Amino acid sequence: CARCVTDCTQLVSSLVDVHVSLELLTSLVDDTDDAYLPPSRKDALVLEITDASAVVFPFVARLFDTQQLSSDVLRLNGLTCLRVWIKAAGFSLAKL
Repeated sequence: CARCVTDCTQLVSSLVDVHVSLELLTSLVDDTDDAYLPPSRKDALVLEITDASAVVFPFVARLFDTQQLSSDVLRLNGLTCLRVWIKAAGFSLAKL
């Protein structure tokens, strides 16, 4: 999880990179079926995602700030990525 997040957030030089990074980051935590995991592993997974969110949230915010999300599709992908990470990390918008 942490390595994928690092790779996705560091090497973004084109719109294609932005699109691929957002898709990968979203798919990393979106609709994961963790029913097969023991409770201790679920807790560890939430902690990993929460730690990684400290990198993901500023990355997506930076994309919005630098206008790299210039198209509606990329803006939607950016917002979708934020939504799934907020949910997966157990945060709420009020906490952020």
